[in-house]
Amino acid sequence: MRFKDQVVVVTGAAVGIGGAVAEMVAREGTRVVALDIDRDGLVDIVSVSSGRLLRLVNQILEMSRLQAGIVELERTSLDLAELVDRAVEELHPLAAEASVALECERIGASFTYCGDGERLHQVLVNLGANAIRFTQPGGRVVARVIDAGPEFELQMEDTGIG
Repeated sequence: MRFKDQVVVVTGAAVGIGGAVAEMVAREGTRVVALDIDRDGLVDIVSVSSGRLLRLVNQILEMSRLQAGIVELERTSLDLAELVDRAVEELHPLAAEASVALECERIGASFTYCGDGERLHQVLVNLGANAIRFTQPGGRVVARVIDAGPEFELQMEDTGIG
């Protein structure tokens, strides 16, 4: 069994246990609730952790496919400023939870680019999440898109360590 398949099995088991606990509570009433509060918490932890592990495994597999050259990019015309805005919007809850200011800057006038929007979005979110994670509360992260003539720059600047 592949590692990814094992992670999926663990995730499914956690969901199944959670469903069984909920069914017992519905059938037996509050007496079971008192006995299963810790089990519910553990099921939630296993479910969240296995989901996180599955995402990590998928990212590692995707990186391997990219390095091997077996992933085809879906190039379309896109607006990099909108792409950065979307990534920043997705990162706002994480930044708020970490008490980190998250800003977006545009330098230039035209941000139309032909590229794989989903892959670029994934890169920006990963860079932004890392920047937020390693920035102290009260710090600042800036996602920036720069029209540099025939090229573009996507930057993620932070006041964190490193």
